[in-house]
Amino acid sequence: MLRILLATLSLAIAAGTAAQPDSAKDAAKKPAAVKPVAKPKSPAKPGVRPAWAELTAEQQQVLANLKADWDSLEPDRRQKWIAIAKRYPRMKPLEQERVQRRMQTWATLSPEQRRQARENYKHLA
Repeated sequence: MLRILLATLSLAIAAGTAAQPDSAKDAAKKPAAVKPVAKPKSPAKPGVRPAWAELTAEQQQVLANLKADWDSLEPDRRQKWIAIAKRYPRMKPLEQERVQRRMQTWATLSPEQRRQARENYKHLA
């Protein structure tokens, strides 16, 4: 059951990323120092931007489910979530609901479960 949930969640996140226009994809791929997934992540990454407080009120509202984990997210992950928040107002209500549900599910996963979900998606893609 957990594998199905992880695979579905991975696909949903990837579908949202794949649906971005090229300019949004380019913005989400800003050069940043990305640590390999195999290394243990520190609980907080001082100096990694944008910090939660630097997000707009609208972005904070859309990404509220990620607030507790925001400081531990890698820069590229932050940019992907910010890109989703930018598209969010143009989404249909059902799409917005789906994004919120999946974000909430993603936020409840442990770092290991998230890593496994990403690996599962890579194998499915």
